[in-house]
Amino acid sequence: MPFINVKSSTINLRRNVLGKQGAVNASIVSATGTTETVNVFELIISKTAAETLVMGQPVSIIGGLVYVASNLKADNKPCHGIVIDDGNTNDPVRVQIGGIVTANLTLTSGMDVYLRNTGLSQTPLYAANVNEDGFQKIGTAIETNTMELNIQEFTQLT
Repeated sequence: MPFINVKSSTINLRRNVLGKQGAVNASIVSATGTTETVNVFELIISKTAAETLVMGQPVSIIGGLVYVASNLKADNKPCHGIVIDDGNTNDPVRVQIGGIVTANLTLTSGMDVYLRNTGLSQTPLYAANVNEDGFQKIGTAIETNTMELNIQEFTQLT
């Protein structure tokens, strides 16, 4: 008999902190051990834009407001998800915090995706500089415009 194996306790924790809408993505594992990935629900929460946002941007949710994420520790805006709507200040926007996200991205399949000062990048930051001092993996590219979100905790570099 197949059973559902939840992919990430990190997603569940993030879901509880940011909002409880949606359900986790899961893998269905058969009795023979074969795994089939199934998107049960995308993890999408609705919040209010604190500034102008463009679909596909990494964003931070602070006090119910959505800001463009930053990998500069002093900004205190780690990535919590990807905005899936364009929005101006005070507009309602949806933020995807887990699962498979498709947006206006240009990615190389199979490579990890990171938060950088220019948005999303497949080049990780190795050394701190004046504009960036943090490292945060966001997920892994599946196709040029699709990635699986697996947002890791922000780590400050020295």
